[in-house]
Amino acid sequence: MLHVDLYFKRIDISRHLPRPGPECRDCDAAGCRSFVQRFDSGRLAEEARSGTLTAEGCPLLTANRLDAFRIALAPDVLLPMIELSQLPRPVEPGRVTTGNAAPNTPILVTANNEGTVTLMTALLSLSSATFRLAVVDTRGDSVDMAMILGSLTAGKVIKALETPELRNSKTPEPPLRPVVLPGFAAPLAPEIAARSRWRPVPGPLCAAELPLFLGDLWHSA
Repeated sequence: MLHVDLYFKRIDISRHLPRPGPECRDCDAAGCRSFVQRFDSGRLAEEARSGTLTAEGCPLLTANRLDAFRIALAPDVLLPMIELSQLPRPVEPGRVTTGNAAPNTPILVTANNEGTVTLMTALLSLSSATFRLAVVDTRGDSVDMAMILGSLTAGKVIKALETPELRNSKTPEPPLRPVVLPGFAAPLAPEIAARSRWRPVPGPLCAAELPLFLGDLWHSA
């Protein structure tokens, strides 16, 4: 059985590694240095896969941050593999919410491809935080293919976002509300910003990097 290339190998973990600063004086940043050294040697990935990943007392590496590293370092252990299909596999576009949504619940854009939605919902189920998925009608194409084939456009993203549930019309909104785009859809950001009241923020190429990208918004389940 062939599986979709989910771009796990293209996650740049190094940009999310702790950067010791003035707040590290009390512990001399030893925990951070150890974490970086273990990453460089490959030990960090081994620990993530075996479930023994630790921070060695580094205050910057909270439980939530460690959980995000664990997902990015061992995504094939924690996330489902998606079977490769040569035909689009559409699911109903619209809104998917995890947990109890609030006005400031983070909104993530995705494609209405069955495998993509399966992966995203599985990923978000690993967090106790609440998220909203705006599932855009791409005729069932995955995000990368939708950008190649033109089935994912700025207009379609705006249409998916302009719903009463996502706009939350009963609550005053900030002038520009952020929404996270898939990394492959980054070229759509300028047009979305120009044509709507949303502030598109390009996310990572691989969904497994999202917990690191979301930072403090990610909470371990």
